[in-house]
Amino acid sequence: MAFTSAQMTTALALLKARLNRASSDTTLDDYLTPRLQATYEELSAVQGITIDADSINELMFWVDATAYAYQNRDKPGTIPAWMQLQRRELFLAKHSEAWKEAQDDS
Repeated sequence: MAFTSAQMTTALALLKARLNRASSDTTLDDYLTPRLQATYEELSAVQGITIDADSINELMFWVDATAYAYQNRDKPGTIPAWMQLQRRELFLAKHSEAWKEAQDDS
């Protein structure tokens, strides 16, 4: 994992808020925490997007993607267009810098 326990705590609090759960409600913490970890790993390993949890935009995308996965886990279909666009833009931003650096090294 490339996030700190403090970042996970923040992500969990934001996820609870996104799901309209009280921050003091810990009944789902044992499920939501691994769900956050799984989403982080999927974004990194499968989709090639390493989330920087210090960036509020990337942190919120991580939380939103986790909330979507939680709320739609048994429903067929694709992610909403706004999330697809945000994922695409994040991917391009992450990989265009790597591409530019590779070009500079040539």
